[in-house]
Amino acid sequence: MLYETLWTAVFVVSLILARDIAKLLRDVIRPYFSPLRTVPGPRPTSWLRGNLREIIKADPSEMHDEWEQEYGPVLKYKVMMGQDRLSITDVRALGHILAHSMDYEKPRTVRQSLTDILGAGLLVVEGEVHKQQRRVMSPAFGTPQIRALMETFFDKSIQMKDIWLRKLRSGEFEMKSGAAQTGKIEVAIWLSRVTIDIIGLAGFGYDFEALDEQNKSGGELNHTFRVLLQTLRPGFVDTIQGFLPITRIFPSARLREVRAARKTLDRVGKRLLEERKAAIRASTAVGSDGKIDRKLFQDKDILTLLVRANMASDLPENARMTDDEVLAQIPTFLLAGHETTSTAVTWILYALSLNPSVQDKLRAELLACSEGDRPSMETLNGLPYLDAVVRETMRLYSPVSNAIRVATKADVIPTEQEWVDVHGVRRSGIPHVSQPMRHPHVLTCLLLSISKGDSIFIPILTINRSKTIWGEDAREYRPERWLSDLSPAFTTVPGVWGNMLSFLGGNRACIGWRFSLFEMKVLVYTLVRAFRFELAVKAEDIQMRQSVVTRPHLRDKIEAGPQLPVWVTALVDEAS
Repeated sequence: MLYETLWTAVFVVSLILARDIAKLLRDVIRPYFSPLRTVPGPRPTSWLRGNLREIIKADPSEMHDEWEQEYGPVLKYKVMMGQDRLSITDVRALGHILAHSMDYEKPRTVRQSLTDILGAGLLVVEGEVHKQQRRVMSPAFGTPQIRALMETFFDKSIQMKDIWLRKLRSGEFEMKSGAAQTGKIEVAIWLSRVTIDIIGLAGFGYDFEALDEQNKSGGELNHTFRVLLQTLRPGFVDTIQGFLPITRIFPSARLREVRAARKTLDRVGKRLLEERKAAIRASTAVGSDGKIDRKLFQDKDILTLLVRANMASDLPENARMTDDEVLAQIPTFLLAGHETTSTAVTWILYALSLNPSVQDKLRAELLACSEGDRPSMETLNGLPYLDAVVRETMRLYSPVSNAIRVATKADVIPTEQEWVDVHGVRRSGIPHVSQPMRHPHVLTCLLLSISKGDSIFIPILTINRSKTIWGEDAREYRPERWLSDLSPAFTTVPGVWGNMLSFLGGNRACIGWRFSLFEMKVLVYTLVRAFRFELAVKAEDIQMRQSVVTRPHLRDKIEAGPQLPVWVTALVDEAS
């Protein structure tokens, strides 16, 4: 019996390994027959790692910026084992890709890495499963729900402001010599804490109290997020395991860290889910017949709205999410829902610190607001310079700097701009050659299609900073560009918000973009009215570093994680 069991196990492992190796071999030989072989691009620096080493060593988007200048809006570079990856900045091509999300999915290796961290939530799943989850979740992110959460946004923003004021007055921060009530604050950490508290209350009706430095549960969760974010960028071993999944039976150090951190998130998530379900069953949303009426339960938090909608009696069974699917949304809310916003506000304070005239102009607008500390949603959204500052920061310092897709079928991708292939032929699309090329200079003139399995890179930061789209001052921080009529080039970018791709576009656009924007504006409104900001280090000491989000680090202390030390001066008299 033991002998048969052993051989059965060997046979199964052999089949799995053979499948993985067969796929790997197909990937290795693909470039020699790929339609992308006529697309221009840089020479790889390594067969094993292609151009990845130089991309990783450079600042986010640096190499793609250079390659776009040299090769144009359609180019390719090499990734692991000589595979091609298409990089596109042409807005018409990007609009086509984003509008056909079923035909362009996240790569399997990316989905596996995100599943390790987040579970099978909205950021990970594809196809009909994604459509189903998004259909159930979308009402929780509508404008009426965001309006109901504005009080929570202000409560936590003001709480953090008051903590900073108290610490500045008592000298608990490192104080600046000769400057009254000016102290050095590590704003990246504090903004991470406040957004954890906001997503806890707004997302789940639960206060993690991360702003309370003595609170162990909030501190534990904050530490868990930092661990997960530090492991979001896979190492070399993780990349190999992505190509050969069978090797994951020997987990890498990163994977072991991820699994340990996920235990904390799962424990918190299960408790929150059970609390919400129990509250709904005990509420007036349960009718006399025992059925759930989705219109009656009025709690504001996103999880309650999601669970209530999913439990509603009028929802068809085939449209419901399972408990595991609902549970998978919780780490997605917690991690993605707070880190992108905290990173964006960190970059806003960085940009304001570098541009004091912009900061002063913004503060004047905010202090002139007649509704005091807590303006309405409509008033806040109607402050033109605040909106311009947020837009310009999201353009230049987008927390999400890129996206990757894989074609699930052969397809024609139109392009707005002409590009030149490796034979010097001008094109207006992306080529596909279905048979041997006897006369390449003739055949490459044809507009055909890309193939199933082709990998596509969307360089969000490069597009957001493109001189072709934004003009010669594209790399300058100039909020005023948003106060005049946008040029036709601006309006062609297929983003869900702001004529840029910071929240992507199409059916896979960020579902929580409204939530994030109003949370940003509330935090900036509260902080800029009360404080003046100045970098506590030289601007050149700050480096953008990318995992899934692009955050500021100190160049000489990269291993210490994201940091932005800022001199913060209390302006309580002005704010009052």
